[in-house]
Amino acid sequence: MLAQSLMIGVAGIFIGFLLLALFLQATLDSPLPSHMPGGVAPLLALGTLLLCVLGSVLAMRKAVGIEPASVFR
Repeated sequence: MLAQSLMIGVAGIFIGFLLLALFLQATLDSPLPSHMPGGVAPLLALGTLLLCVLGSVLAMRKAVGIEPASVFR
């Protein structure tokens, strides 16, 4: 579950940064250009991966705590 969560997180980061790069490139010549400082991107990626790990750990704790027979009720 953790590996799957991390794979989905990495794919989401890649797609998000690709769309961000396209947006920043599209607004480069506009009257109100957008700017993203270089240090923000790694923090966003790290935060995203941290939330993915936290979500999968909470899901695993919930799944381990359920009695297997209760699924069939």
